[in-house]
Amino acid sequence: MSYRLNPYKILRSVVILAVIICLGVLAFNFKKSKESATNEIKKDVKVRGKNFFKSKDYKNNLTLPKENIQENNKNVINDIKTNDNKTKNVDLQDIKKDDANKKIEDEKKNQEKAKEQQKNNQQEIEKQKQKAKEEAARIEKEKAQKAKAVAEQKAKAEAAKGPKKYIQVASVKTEAGARSITKKLGGNFYYKKTVVNGKKAYVVMSNMTNDQAKLNSMQKTVKSKYGSDYMIRGGGK
Repeated sequence: MSYRLNPYKILRSVVILAVIICLGVLAFNFKKSKESATNEIKKDVKVRGKNFFKSKDYKNNLTLPKENIQENNKNVINDIKTNDNKTKNVDLQDIKKDDANKKIEDEKKNQEKAKEQQKNNQQEIEKQKQKAKEEAARIEKEKAQKAKAVAEQKAKAEAAKGPKKYIQVASVKTEAGARSITKKLGGNFYYKKTVVNGKKAYVVMSNMTNDQAKLNSMQKTVKSKYGSDYMIRGGGK
């Protein structure tokens, strides 16, 4: 029985071998580059070894004189205090500044509120003045209307009574005689100066009226105090 080589198997073995060689080369290069980078870093950085506590530098640090330790502690404390004071000063300045700004803002707001309130008060005063003015005008209008209505009613009542009349009591030549008669008849009578046929005379008469009851009362007064020699005349005569 003869043995035949399978080319596909040979090719697969070659590929696997090549991959393994590549991986080995990559791993070797990575390790070499890592060591190189580590060495570069160690040049600038002091790396502490695992047995650092056995080194002389560490033992010397542990055996520093007390004066140096106390001085170092004081320096550290002073630095802390200085930083705290700076922080406090900055904080206080910020707080004062914020308070000042808040005070200014509050003052502005209060001024704006006062101006707005003053404006509202002025508007309210103007409204009240306008209302008072309108109310006064309304009252005056009502008064005028009432006065007009009363005058019209009075005129109607006077017109309903008829024409006005008066009593002509006497005509005398002297003012003293006219004054005497007028005084005797009372307050509803008076005299006036006139001219009759070119001669001066004084006429005694009553007030004009369209109230018949009042006219009758004045007639009784004339009859009782002067006599029946009188005339009743109309307003146009």
